[in-house]
Amino acid sequence: RSTAAGRLAALCALAAAVPSLAGYSYAREAEVSGDYDPSEVAAALADHGRSTDLVAFNILSLAGAYELYRGPGSPAWTYAQVWDPVREPNDVAVARVEAATRGRSRLWLALYRGTASEGSAALKAWADRSLYPAAGWWTPDLLMQSYVNIPTSRLLRVGARFSNGTELEAASIGRGGPDTSVIGVRLVWTVFADAAGGGRVFVHAYGAGGDLVAQHDAFPVADSRPASTWSPGETLEDRHGLTLPQGTH
Repeated sequence: RSTAAGRLAALCALAAAVPSLAGYSYAREAEVSGDYDPSEVAAALADHGRSTDLVAFNILSLAGAYELYRGPGSPAWTYAQVWDPVREPNDVAVARVEAATRGRSRLWLALYRGTASEGSAALKAWADRSLYPAAGWWTPDLLMQSYVNIPTSRLLRVGARFSNGTELEAASIGRGGPDTSVIGVRLVWTVFADAAGGGRVFVHAYGAGGDLVAQHDAFPVADSRPASTWSPGETLEDRHGLTLPQGTH
């Protein structure tokens, strides 16, 4: 029996080695479905990021590529390993990013496949709830979303009703924290009737001379609550982050 087992083991080893010996395994494009530019995130943040920012990746391999290509003035980085097959608990991952964000004026999330994984969705939900969503865009496989990080300011009563069935119940505006060139606007909407129209929110900042210097346009609650999801009687807390050009007043 030992002779038969030895022969079987030798055959299995040979079968496993054939793809490598034939060059087949080296010709495969594992986990790559198209053109891949490892410097893409570093190049994007060279144009849009600042040295006072932080970027958080949902997969550590992307962080490694960013570290390789980022410049001396690029944002620092952290990670949340929440993409298969190697994953850490969601609460551990979110807590790491939350701690690293303290003292930073802006956070960038670089999410491979967006919120397709449970951990990525939990990370973005924390940022949507705790910070102020600002600029964002998609590459073919990567969601880049930035957030403004400022102290929460006191809400003031507004009471402005709109024809689409919503009332702007209260609002606040905050500026400061680690970087005075960022603004956070918090709005509280009450739905008093069946919603009509698109319900998109336009938040604009104007300079001392009356020129438009920054804006954030989105559906309420981090683009997650278009009018089709509203119900009479509910209240929505809606946050918008803006980044002013340096030296703007």
